[in-house]
Amino acid sequence: MHVLMVKIFLCLLFLTIEILGFSKSLFAQPVVPAVQSKQVPDEIYIDPMCQLYTLKGSMLQKFYVSGKPCCHYDSRRYGVPSLVSVDQSMKTMLFFQDYQTMVICNDVLGEIRTLFLSESSIPYVSLANWSRDQHIWLLDPSSMRILKLNEAGQILFQTEPIHLMLSQKWSPTYMREWENRIFITDPEKGKIGRAHV
Repeated sequence: MHVLMVKIFLCLLFLTIEILGFSKSLFAQPVVPAVQSKQVPDEIYIDPMCQLYTLKGSMLQKFYVSGKPCCHYDSRRYGVPSLVSVDQSMKTMLFFQDYQTMVICNDVLGEIRTLFLSESSIPYVSLANWSRDQHIWLLDPSSMRILKLNEAGQILFQTEPIHLMLSQKWSPTYMREWENRIFITDPEKGKIGRAHV
């Protein structure tokens, strides 16, 4: 596991150096065009195939492992995504919490599907992320349940309320599945894991 983390870190480091335009001075290789290198992204993501994604405002851009731009998706229709999930190499999910909408894109950031969560039986979703089996994990803050949805918007699984396990009130800001566990984090309290059933 440590070797994988080191590989991902190094891949991210070299791609970031390439994209931000430092490669010419450091490695004597051609840089990404000036338009790309002048803008510092708000957020940077890396998928399992070491492809880099940058988010600047409502613009999500994908880069090949070589550092060259691949494609982009502009989400001006819904504004800035509150979450971008690139945990699956062939699909990207953008979650717009204010609109309770998820946009699922293919490997070249073309829209495959849009899920309007407000039209489902879930009153409000505060967090979302991919599951390893190509479904979607959601956190319903009103019931404090973690739900698993398919891409059609059907609920496949839901946990018991997580606040029953905890002695204090949590306000999670991030959720991720790792090695058959769901980890949710609250910046003030740390993280907890929930076994995947």
